[in-house]
Amino acid sequence: MEIQKENHLFEQFEKTKTFKRFFSTLLRFDEELDCFIATEKWRDKEAELLTAAWWMFAEVATAQPVTESFEKAYSKIFSPIVKRPFPRLENGDYKYIEIDQGWKLWQAATAQVVPEEFVVLKISDVREILSNASDAICDEKASTVFSETGSPSTWYDHHLVAEKNILDAIEAQEQSHD
Repeated sequence: MEIQKENHLFEQFEKTKTFKRFFSTLLRFDEELDCFIATEKWRDKEAELLTAAWWMFAEVATAQPVTESFEKAYSKIFSPIVKRPFPRLENGDYKYIEIDQGWKLWQAATAQVVPEEFVVLKISDVREILSNASDAICDEKASTVFSETGSPSTWYDHHLVAEKNILDAIEAQEQSHD
């Protein structure tokens, strides 16, 4: 992958926590090899880890048709005027300013769908995880303090509270979609 053509992708990678954690001034990116190289031998491991993260990031980012849903929606709205495929510049931006601005607005809107430090999980996966955890600790019992007062005092009590909160949130979510 030519880094200059994928410069926007590399800029996105530089914003990740992985990059910030492993990058140092003792590493540099070799565009020809498409990898990070340590300037000091003792930084080789960080260079390897950062290179692996870069390759995975680039593969996932380029494998996903990120722009596909945007382009479908845009062409549906403006179909008599603008037809796909939309031409792009070398830096990855759309050639026409109207389309490029639309794309940037689309990205901003979709970035806020799932705020930072949150994840989206399938409800069935969460239920399965909770079920497996319950099966693994089936011999445990709530403490007397928890049974009498509702205040968790052991790790298992805290597990029960967390499980109940998660299941309540799932139920509320499911009811809001009915």
